[in-house]
Amino acid sequence: MSRPEEQVGEAFNLRTYLKAREASIAIVNELAHSLAPGMDEVEAHQLCKDILARHGVSKIWHPSKIRFGKNTLCTFREESTPGIRLGMGELYYVDLGPVVDGHEGDYGETYRCGGGSDPLISASRDIFKLTEKAWREKGLTGEELYNVADAAARERGYKLDRRSAGHRCGDFPHAVFHKGGLSHFNTQPVPGLWILEIHLVDEARERAAFFEDVLGLQELEAQTI
Repeated sequence: MSRPEEQVGEAFNLRTYLKAREASIAIVNELAHSLAPGMDEVEAHQLCKDILARHGVSKIWHPSKIRFGKNTLCTFREESTPGIRLGMGELYYVDLGPVVDGHEGDYGETYRCGGGSDPLISASRDIFKLTEKAWREKGLTGEELYNVADAAARERGYKLDRRSAGHRCGDFPHAVFHKGGLSHFNTQPVPGLWILEIHLVDEARERAAFFEDVLGLQELEAQTI
């Protein structure tokens, strides 16, 4: 029997859940590549609403987050400093949680305006992969996962903002089963029902990169074969 925190509703469907993830990634990328230099976050949020509507998404399970420049340092619950406009070469991230056919998607990624690479963005993805690998090979708890990510961040000269603590996901609303963060989950999380968040801060630059995705996607996809 699954633990109470990892239960799903009777309507949960694995393929639909994976479809919600794929839709989330597509929408995040469409929005991210539609943002142009000179836009502010208010304009970006209006564009986000338009794109969600165009994709037939009428419900989101968490407020959309779009952060430009110094606002990338903000955690989920913090308010952005208003008036910051996107400049060429600047970092920005998009974090969306659409509900697709009654299932929750959640995906967040950081981009560089105008394209090109950035070491902070690359490090956020690398630390996600490293942390997931440690979970897979060592059977780590949620708290231990974030200890691994924290150490990896420090090794690279960055800081992990542990207030971005990961969370449950599933059929809407997952919160009837669990509301707490992954970093406070004291047993090994099962594949596919948890979102691993990496919020990586470069204190010298006063910028951050955010990346989140499903923990254990490989195992989850194997269940559909």
